[in-house]
Amino acid sequence: MYRNAMGCGASKKYKAAEDAPADAPVSKAEPAPTDPPPAKNDANGDAPAKEDAPAEKDMPAAEASDIAKAGEEALRLVAQEALGVDVEALPTVVQESATLSESSWSTEYCVFGVLSSKDDEKVMELYKADGRIQVVEEVGAPRLSYLGLPTSTHGPLDDGTVFASFEPPCKPPSQRVYWLAAFDSKECYDTEHKARPSNQAFVPQYMACWANWPEGGLQMPEQMQEILALAVACQDGQYMGPYWHLEKPGKSVDSTDVFCVVVLVKAKSTEAAQEIINLNKAHGVKQLNSEPGAVRYSIIPPHKTGVEGVGATDMPPCASDNDLTVAFVETFESQEAYALHKEAQHVKDLVAKVKELIDGDIVALEFSNAIHMAKPESYNEVKKNLLQAGIEGAFEMMADGD
Repeated sequence: MYRNAMGCGASKKYKAAEDAPADAPVSKAEPAPTDPPPAKNDANGDAPAKEDAPAEKDMPAAEASDIAKAGEEALRLVAQEALGVDVEALPTVVQESATLSESSWSTEYCVFGVLSSKDDEKVMELYKADGRIQVVEEVGAPRLSYLGLPTSTHGPLDDGTVFASFEPPCKPPSQRVYWLAAFDSKECYDTEHKARPSNQAFVPQYMACWANWPEGGLQMPEQMQEILALAVACQDGQYMGPYWHLEKPGKSVDSTDVFCVVVLVKAKSTEAAQEIINLNKAHGVKQLNSEPGAVRYSIIPPHKTGVEGVGATDMPPCASDNDLTVAFVETFESQEAYALHKEAQHVKDLVAKVKELIDGDIVALEFSNAIHMAKPESYNEVKKNLLQAGIEGAFEMMADGD
């Protein structure tokens, strides 16, 4: 009952670096009218979709207010029936300060998506629809930013320095689509995300958009090796694993028009890569505290090293994987806010320090039409009240299926 109400256990979320030193690593669009390709598994070999899984079009649409109400009610149900605690009587939790610190960073699990697509418009429509379902139905999926195609790029993006060389029909990195999907933990991704019926319906439609997907499709499981080879080629640069995230309080809201920037740098050494991460943790705090239009900051670690003590990439090996490249995903309320950001002295100071630690130049991809989908703040506040009141036993019971 509780698993159905809440999904994966909230207490399983990666811990933030609250007790560690500041510089220490933290341990619908409607489905296409044509039939989907025969393959029913995703690129990582997940179990095939059930034949009777409902299609997205059969699922009722959910508004943002629905998840707020459903989430609050589910949390109240757990607290009251499992623990005999009246949510209304919980101690008042002191609201988080609007001022962030380096202890505000959280360690979560993400899919930093990169795709060479044969139908960019279709991929966008699929993610706009499935992303909304994801943050509504999955308790452990707090947000998803669909960045789309870069509207502008700077630096040596397509020369094989940051991304590996490629062969057609795969596209250069400047022409690939990007997104960032967040999960409370790997467990949430592996359980409720993979089990969601609408996600199982989404996967074959998504695979059909791969630039190298054959017109006749591929059969599972007989052609699993061929599918994996296609996946690592057309999704080269993608990362699935732990990462660091920082968000300005009160900004967990849907936005249909935000400005995002992905910055990629290749460090001179693994030690330099860690120094770049440390610099950006300090810088991210300063950026969100001092710039009104800066709302989110995410750090994607080098794929092969990941987050120490937590894990590295779960993707099959890709040509661009290494232990040197660090990526940053920054979100601003508008292009005007980003323009002001570039003139800030703390940004110029960071750029100067980073350039001393990297080979080559800084690469930046700008996305002027990004879409951000997130759980409402009211849902997060109720969950925070329960957790801070020490009611983690309820979440353990949910995770165990009691």
